[in-house]
Parts: sequence; C-alpha cells; structure tokens
Amino acid sequence: MKKMLPIMALLIATTLSNAGDNFERFKNAQPLEQTGSSGKLLKYVAQDQGVDKTAIEIYKQYEGIGQGEYIVKVKGAFFAYKRVGSVFSRSKNNDNNSAVASELQQRYKDSTPLVLQEGKAKGLLEYVAQDKGIEESAILIFKYYESSGQGEYVVKVNEEFYEYKRMGSVYYEAGNPPF
Repeated sequence: MKKMLPIMALLIATTLSNAGDNFERFKNAQPLEQTGSSGKLLKYVAQDQGVDKTAIEIYKQYEGIGQGEYIVKVKGAFFAYKRVGSVFSRSKNNDNNSAVASELQQRYKDSTPLVLQEGKAKGLLEYVAQDKGIEESAILIFKYYESSGQGEYVVKVNEEFYEYKRMGSVYYEAGNPPF
C-alpha cells in the first residue's frame, strides 16, 4: 500500500491540474461514443445550451461514486460540466464565459419575458434583487426551468441578461457556484 501512495498522489495531482484545462487537448480529439449513461448529461446540456441532444458531442466522461466530470462540445465550443449526486452544473472553468454572456444577449434580445404564477419565482427574485442591489419589480424572467433539486433561470436586469442556477435551495449566478 505504501508503494501505491505516490502513484495515487500523482494521479490526483494530474486530475486536478486538468480541471482548469483550456480544452486545447480536445481540439483534435474524436468524441466519445454516447452510451445509455450519457442520457441525463445530454438532457441537462441540451437544456442548458438550448440545443437538441444530437448537437452535443462528449469528449470526456468521468463517472465516480456520487460525482462526475465531463467535457462536451456544443456549436463548436467546449464546455466543462460537473455532477454532484444527481445534480449537474456547468463548471466555471470554461474558456467561453464571455461568449456565454454574449450568447445570452443574442438568444433572448427579441424574446418576451415570461409571465409566471404569482409567488412561483419568489426565491429567485429575492436572490437576484439582493445580488444585484435592485428592487424585485425591476427583474424580468426569460427562462424558468426547474427539475428535481435544481433549477436554471435567465433574467434581465438593467438591460443585461444573467443566468442563474439553483442547487437544492441555494441560488447562484451561473459560473460562480457557492461551493
């Protein structure tokens, strides 16, 4: 066992050093074959990116007990995703964060805000108002998606679009998870 410890430490260090990967090593790689276990990831990424599941290619898929790490390619851009338990989230280690903000502007600029049943988005509105230092009435919601234990939202505040997520009862701006 003592001989295995240095090897295990090297493997862990290599894995951690690749976490902030700028995706260069995937640019000339072939995508992995999609299997039955890819279904939940594909469903989440399709919803997150606003594309059909067939437009997603998986380049890295690590499945551990209660966790996972993934690299996917959507519309020619690479994105990192993580899974904790059954909850997926886009990793903040993406080389496309400014592209994501620009893409939100393009996707929703001509859209009409959603009209939700009163009280339905109360937690989201309270969090965004506090996060941006504004009144709840100044927030327009353009995307409202909730699933078991998680949620995704696009809001407009002061002519800017922002993406928010929810894990359990915790809201946060996409790309800046609180953990």
